[in-house]
Amino acid sequence: MLSEWAPREGSMSDVNELNSTARLLENEESDSSFLNGIPQRFIQEESALQHDLFNWPGMTPMHIAGTSVFTQGDRRLELIYANRNSLEHTLGVDLIYYNQRYDSYVLVQYKLMHEDAQRMCYRPDPQLFDELARMDIIYKKHRRTNAIQSHGEFRLNDDGFMFKLVPNQGLRPASGELIKGMYLPREYMCFVIGINGPKGTKGGSVLTFGDPLRYLTNSEFTAAVNSGWIGTSGMQSKIIQDIVSQYYETGRALLVAYESSSPSTA
Repeated sequence: MLSEWAPREGSMSDVNELNSTARLLENEESDSSFLNGIPQRFIQEESALQHDLFNWPGMTPMHIAGTSVFTQGDRRLELIYANRNSLEHTLGVDLIYYNQRYDSYVLVQYKLMHEDAQRMCYRPDPQLFDELARMDIIYKKHRRTNAIQSHGEFRLNDDGFMFKLVPNQGLRPASGELIKGMYLPREYMCFVIGINGPKGTKGGSVLTFGDPLRYLTNSEFTAAVNSGWIGTSGMQSKIIQDIVSQYYETGRALLVAYESSSPSTA
């Protein structure tokens, strides 16, 4: 994010382009925070991520260096921060949820919605397609092809990737609740940004709350994660586990290749 920082026009003097130096002028009438030089969308995205990183309904949090652990009785949910690091570059996601009971990973990429014609909407950009491409690499190479071997392995689909669309006006903390937004599975996102998805007045893809778009609400998402109805299973979970472990051990998150797969016994 800091690589995007730039001072405002007219805020510098003694500019030396050869040495890439300048003196930053003080302005008592304006806020001098360095955050003013960071594009607003990065601050908004980070606000949404940090809020959801520290909140999960009905569970007690413990936070350790980029991860959150939520517990309730014998239930345990781990949340891993993956924004703007090697995990995002490899997987195309911002937050990773791990349900220990079901050995299930749910990987979520956040997207900001903006107001247009008095409604909140999201229009796909090149970054979305790059993130989908990274997700596709993992999904297509390691999707489940064998039958489940236990009750805990069953999922409503064989895909752990999700998108969360967040209105940029809704970034206000609500104690214990996730930030307002809607969750779309990877496969469904591919459909809605395609030729049969909803379109704006100029024919481009545009996603808004309400019909015809279908999505999971915060409560539906948390219930599905808690119950293990969505997320990875079997060898898929092993792949994500190894990528995450590699990141924490080396600072890098590279794709892990497997010649064969075997079912987990969750």
